[in-house]
Amino acid sequence: MSGGGAVVSEPQQSNEQPQQSPWAYASVGLELVIPVALLTYGGYWLDGRLSTLPLFLILGVFLGMAIGFISVFRRVLPRKGSRR
Repeated sequence: MSGGGAVVSEPQQSNEQPQQSPWAYASVGLELVIPVALLTYGGYWLDGRLSTLPLFLILGVFLGMAIGFISVFRRVLPRKGSRR
């Protein structure tokens, strides 16, 4: 015997990710570039003051890249246990 009740369907979940603004991508790029630029300049300035060119320049470049990459990875990769 079939009932004449209403059919209730569950909402479909979409696997598509929401659209990101171009500014979101620009901010990720800036998070990578700004630490490299600032620490490179700081290393160059410090080398000029201490006459140690290129020691602090090279350290500034590598430290800036490390900080920039860590910042980008934290923004892009989801944390454990969090739902994004």
